[in-house]
Amino acid sequence: MTGEFFKRRRSTSGAVTVTARPSLGFRLLSGLGRRSLLQFGVVFLFAFVFLFLGMDRGFDYYDEGLILVGAMRVAAGQVPHRDFYANYGPGQFYTLAALFHLFGRYIFVERMYDLTVRASIVTVAYGIAKSYCRTWIAVCTAIVCGFWLFSPGLPSISYPIVPILLFSLVGSKVLLPVFEGKVAWQRMVGAGALTGLVALFRYDVGAALAVVQTCSIGIAVWFMQSSRRPDWRAAASVLLPYWIGITVVFLPVALLYLSVAPIHPWVHDILLYPAKYYVRSRRLPLPRIYWRALENMALYLPIPVGLLGFFSLFVHRHEGQGPGKNQRQTGFLILFGLLSMVFYFKGLVRISVNQMLLALIPMVLTLAVLYEFSSRRGIWLRRTIQWMMAISIFAATWSALKEVRVLHLYHGSVLEELLSAPEPASVRSEIDWRGQPDTLHTGLWFLYSPIHSKLVSYLLGHTRPSETVFIGLPRHDRILNNDLLTYFVAGRLPATRWSHFDPDLQTRADIQRQMIHEIDAQAVRFIVLEPEFDQANEPSNDSSKSSGVTLLDDYIRANYHPIQMFGDLSLLLRNGASAAPHQAGPADQ
Repeated sequence: MTGEFFKRRRSTSGAVTVTARPSLGFRLLSGLGRRSLLQFGVVFLFAFVFLFLGMDRGFDYYDEGLILVGAMRVAAGQVPHRDFYANYGPGQFYTLAALFHLFGRYIFVERMYDLTVRASIVTVAYGIAKSYCRTWIAVCTAIVCGFWLFSPGLPSISYPIVPILLFSLVGSKVLLPVFEGKVAWQRMVGAGALTGLVALFRYDVGAALAVVQTCSIGIAVWFMQSSRRPDWRAAASVLLPYWIGITVVFLPVALLYLSVAPIHPWVHDILLYPAKYYVRSRRLPLPRIYWRALENMALYLPIPVGLLGFFSLFVHRHEGQGPGKNQRQTGFLILFGLLSMVFYFKGLVRISVNQMLLALIPMVLTLAVLYEFSSRRGIWLRRTIQWMMAISIFAATWSALKEVRVLHLYHGSVLEELLSAPEPASVRSEIDWRGQPDTLHTGLWFLYSPIHSKLVSYLLGHTRPSETVFIGLPRHDRILNNDLLTYFVAGRLPATRWSHFDPDLQTRADIQRQMIHEIDAQAVRFIVLEPEFDQANEPSNDSSKSSGVTLLDDYIRANYHPIQMFGDLSLLLRNGASAAPHQAGPADQ
């Protein structure tokens, strides 16, 4: 019934029926489309400028590096899981690879993409809150969301969770009218398509979102019935287009992957390794709340806020059924309360602001609508919600101010760079920009380690663009993380599919044998050993324990010798290989 939408009504018998009337056209963001574009443009602009001026010009060599290296690898024709270990879906890798193809392989391009997505989240959060709350509440909600998106700092740069959060918010907003009895098949397909996109960025979050939204649709259909017997046909008629949307987006990509790669690398990266090792290798203790970490208060809020949202279900049943503003608010609180609670468990193993972004933003929106909803409720409910909202606002502000302090201490923000004199002595003394590739400073100066800068300059002068290198640790029997960013800055692909280090992975004998085989097969000339990451560990997990496996370390000692030191960085050359400078030729163009 293309071009029509279905409106759900209750018949005299109490069953849910479907009638059709001409569609006004499918608008993916119909709830936002009625608002002034100028108003949302202003919110987006303010959010973007705020996040841009507060952007850290430093780098996270591991988390940001693994995304950049993944983009570089897919741009070179490699396939995630088949050709390199990846614990994320392909979405972020291919998105950045496409942007690099269009605008150049620059850090600046990656950062502008990340900031655009974050500013869009703030804008969407404002639009959602404005649909349910007074303007001042929507403004406060947008500000708090902006603080949370700003405060995680470097580890969240290009984090796949950021676009996932945007798709989840938009898809949930698209889905909400089902609670009012309005079920346009185009709308349901659109919501499903956005869930499919989420799954392409992170499979586990996509599955969780599909479960949350499927349950929400089931509850919405139940609301529309006066009979206690579930109307499975009505539920299926709503769920079918939603799941068609998921399938249309996700299935072609899955089939394309299976046409070029076997299934077992995907099974290992996404199912077997995480199921067996993730908790023991990455577990962190629950964060304490003390005066230097007051932002941690918010990390314990998503569950009680979600439960308060569910309390609205019982309020709705007590006050009577039927579409209307009360049912509209109830649907919102159920869906976003579920999002807050389910996404909370995604970040529970490594609980932190960075890991909890997926739960914190829906929680802020849920609190905003609860605050509006509670104005007509009992005094105890109003006071509970007010206290939770006060804690949320305080924690977000505290977290943002801590990030501002860190940026000020290290002179790392864009704002400080813009306000400083041209080429200040402090920058000239710390960073040698001469000879650095455009990757680092096109469009904006980034604060890259001078020691790594010299290493990159050496690699650029002594290797071919097609030559691979290996950047490892002085010891590989104990691992927390590693330097991935230098691969991207130097523009040299890793020599092994296991370049992204994880505890209980590269510390195993079977993986080290594979790494040795890959390095040996390519006769890799240069190996870099980074001691900074060798000292890092977390006592609460396996990163602090030695596996006792030294196969890779023994191989490196037997087949490579050090030729130069860059600070603490050791550059090793393969025995019998030449370290003569590379002469660029036509093949390098």
